[in-house]
Amino acid sequence: MSDFWIACGHHLLDRDESGGLCVTDEFLKAYFVRPELMPPKDACPVERRLHREMLADPRRVVVADEVAAILKTHHWRADALIARIAQLHSYDTPCIVNWPIDKILGSYADWVEDSVIRDPSSFA
Repeated sequence: MSDFWIACGHHLLDRDESGGLCVTDEFLKAYFVRPELMPPKDACPVERRLHREMLADPRRVVVADEVAAILKTHHWRADALIARIAQLHSYDTPCIVNWPIDKILGSYADWVEDSVIRDPSSFA
């Protein structure tokens, strides 16, 4: 079978003992240089430094002081939240990323569920 979608980066992944795909540093670095994850032209020095450091060590821990905000919401609210942040943000191209949850501590998942609006029709 030919590599019909080489741009997805699958060739940068490894396999675990059961044959599943494993993320590598090279895979993460390839995503960090994608246009949507590059610091915008008007990025502050802190944002540029963080990006450089993530390229050098893509698995490094980012501490709270390095992140302006982390927001949680239901997947069906993500587009509206992203649009609102982009509308209010001072940068022309703010760095807004949505990560789906792969694994989560059960008690934390319960707390998040109780903390956000559950019914899409109840959001005005």
